[in-house]
Amino acid sequence: QLETQQLQQAVMESSYRTGQGDTATMLTVWQRTEMLRTQENEQNILLRQLRVRVSRHAGFERVFEE
Repeated sequence: QLETQQLQQAVMESSYRTGQGDTATMLTVWQRTEMLRTQENEQNILLRQLRVRVSRHAGFERVFEE
């Protein structure tokens, strides 16, 4: 989802730089991309926390890395 948004953003930025599109639309696109990036980061943090909890519960000292 984030990758698709980033590709769409790149295409729209290219058009925007050549005078096509408007600032309000670009602001919305940039905001959505940043929102998706934030969600991805939050999911990664939660996944790492879950891995730590599972490894502790199972009695392992080592934290599983991606």
